[in-house]
Amino acid sequence: MKRNKTPLFLGLLVWLIGSIAFLLQMSLTFYLSHLLLFFLLIFSLLQTSRQEKTLTYLEKERESLTLRLEDKERIAEIFEDISRLYDKFVEKIDFPKLIEETLNCTGRILESDLLVVAVRIKDVWEKEIKSGDESAFLPKEVKEYLFTQWKELLLDDLSNYPPFHLMKKQGFNRMLSTPLHTKGTIYGFIAGFNYTRNFHPNQQFLLSTLAHHIALLIENTQLLEKIKKVSLRRETGKVEDLKELERRLEIEKKVEERELELARQIQQKLLPFPLPELPGWEIDALAVQSLEVGGDYFDIFPLRKNKWGVVMVDVSGKGVPAALIMVMLRTALHTLSPTKKENPKTTLEYLNQYLFRETEKHIFVSILYAIFHPEEGKIELLNAGGEYPIIYRSKQKKIEMIKEGGLVLGLVENWENSEVKKVFLEEGDLFFLYTDGLIETLSPEGEIYGEERLEEFLKRKGELRVSELLKELEKEIKGFSWSEPLVDDITVLALKRKSKK
Repeated sequence: MKRNKTPLFLGLLVWLIGSIAFLLQMSLTFYLSHLLLFFLLIFSLLQTSRQEKTLTYLEKERESLTLRLEDKERIAEIFEDISRLYDKFVEKIDFPKLIEETLNCTGRILESDLLVVAVRIKDVWEKEIKSGDESAFLPKEVKEYLFTQWKELLLDDLSNYPPFHLMKKQGFNRMLSTPLHTKGTIYGFIAGFNYTRNFHPNQQFLLSTLAHHIALLIENTQLLEKIKKVSLRRETGKVEDLKELERRLEIEKKVEERELELARQIQQKLLPFPLPELPGWEIDALAVQSLEVGGDYFDIFPLRKNKWGVVMVDVSGKGVPAALIMVMLRTALHTLSPTKKENPKTTLEYLNQYLFRETEKHIFVSILYAIFHPEEGKIELLNAGGEYPIIYRSKQKKIEMIKEGGLVLGLVENWENSEVKKVFLEEGDLFFLYTDGLIETLSPEGEIYGEERLEEFLKRKGELRVSELLKELEKEIKGFSWSEPLVDDITVLALKRKSKK
C-alpha cells in the first residue's frame, strides 16, 4: 500500500509560506495561523500512517488465514489421493499407472512450471515423466544427482548449486525436490522447478508426506515380488531356498517378539503407578495392551502450589519406535520448567517444536494436556487431536463431552490450537480420559464399541467408585470383543471428586 505524500508537500508549502511571511515581517497572527495549519497537517499525516500500517497488518493476517484454510483442505485431498493410490495398486501392480497418479497428486501440491517424477527399480522398471513447460527438460547430470539425494532440497537460487546451473540456463530459479526412499533404498525422486515463484514450506511438508507413502508402496511391492519368486522356486524343486526363507523368517519372528517385549517393558515403566492419593479425590487408571504394542501413554505428576499435570497421549505407529517416542515425550515434558508446564498452551507449543525437530515427518502425536487443581476442583485443558474427554455430572446424572481441540503435534512447525478450556468438578463428578483403542474395540461381527456405548456405560456406572467402575469397564470390553484380539491398546485415566456424605 503506497503512502499518500500530498499532506507532507502541503505541510512543507505552508511552513515555507509562513517562514517567508515571518522574514518579510508580516503580522504575527498570520505566521502563527500558518504554523498551526502546518502542525495539523503533520498530525493528519501521522494518523494516516498508523491507519495504513493497521490496514496492511490486517490484510496480511487475512491472507495468512486464507492460506492456512487452503492448506488444511489440500492436506485432506492429498491423503484421500494416497488412500486411493493404495487401493488401486493393491488390486493390480501397475507401475506406469502409479507414477502417472503420483505426477497428478504432486501437480496439485506444487503447481510448478516444470514437474518431474522419476522412478528406478533395479532390474525391474525405470521411468521418468514430466508436466508443465513442454520445451523444458531435466538434464542427465541433474537426474543422476537427484537419484543420490536422501534429503529434501528447497533452493531459491539455482545458480549457486551445481549441477542445477543447467536448469538455470533454461530460466529456472527455484527448486523443491524430495526423494522416494525407505530406510535403505532410493527408488526415485519428485522435483518441481519454478521460474520466479517461491515454494512454500507447507508445499514441502505435503510433498514429503506423499513421497513417503509412495516409497512405502513401492517397497511393499518389492517384498511381495520376492515372496512370489520364492514360491516359484519351491514349485520347481529348489527346496533349499524355501528352507533358507523359513530360517530367516524364524529369526525375524524371534527378533520381533523381543522387540515387542522390549516395547511392553518400556511402556509399563513409563506409566505412573502407583497413582497419587489426593484428599477428596479418587484416581485410578486402566492400561490393557493389544497383541501389537501401541503408543499409548498417560501421566499425572505434581506441579507447584498443589497443582498437578495430567497428560493422555497416543503416538502414531506401534512397537519399539512408538515406545521410544513415548520416552522422548515424557523426558521433554518432565524437563520443562515448572512455569512452562503450568500453561497448557505453552507446554504443547514446546512439545510440538520438539517433535517436529527431532522426529521423522510422518510421526505425529495425539495429546491432551491438563492442569488439575484438586482444592478448587478445576481443570484447565487443551486437546491436540486426542479423544474428547467426558465428564459425568452426578447431580444431573448426565454426560458432558468436551468437543474442543485442534491439530495433532509434530505435523507442522507452527502449531495452533483453540484456547484453554476450563471445567469445574463438583462432588460426585467424574473426569474421564481415554485413547481411541477403547472406542475402536471390535466385536466378532466387526462392530466397533463406539462413543455412544461408552456414554451409556458411564451413565449406568457413574456413581460407582472409580476402581469399581474401571473393573466393570474392562469386563464390558472383554464381553463385547469376546475372543477377538484388541485392535489397539486401551488406556483410561479417571478422576472423581468424592462426595462428603
